[in-house]
Amino acid sequence: MKILGRFQVGHKKRYSLKNEKNSNSKQSIIEQPVSQEDIIYLQKICMENGFHYLQSEGEQENHFLINKILTSLHYYHDIAFLSLNTSKIKNNFFDIYNFILKNGYLENQYYDIEAFMLEEFYADFLWIEENRLKDCPWYMHFLEILKTLKYDRNMPIVIFK
Repeated sequence: MKILGRFQVGHKKRYSLKNEKNSNSKQSIIEQPVSQEDIIYLQKICMENGFHYLQSEGEQENHFLINKILTSLHYYHDIAFLSLNTSKIKNNFFDIYNFILKNGYLENQYYDIEAFMLEEFYADFLWIEENRLKDCPWYMHFLEILKTLKYDRNMPIVIFK
């Protein structure tokens, strides 16, 4: 899924999403507060393997949205997330950033992200809050490893921009 644009209508926020795999697919609008139909639509996105891109107003909205979707699914057992702001995430999700930081995977200039991915990463769902991560020199390497090892073929990867 790719964000095509964001629109402000009154006090409601709207998001335009389009499926990257099908160029003729219909655009879908997601509004806040999220309706039941939107939740079903987002659940469908979270059930499909591959990279999915969403945009929201901030990290708090990301946490609310992803928690609402994943708790309603009752499907994934090993959910991982990558964010620099981990203080407000209350679920038992695997915190990639704190793990790789505490275990020395970011200590040298080459970063041992690949070793982490091969030896320690066993998630079946991944969500990333990309806003502040773009400034981290190791983040692009992390994305390259995800693509090289083809993790997107085996699980959904939701990236909040």
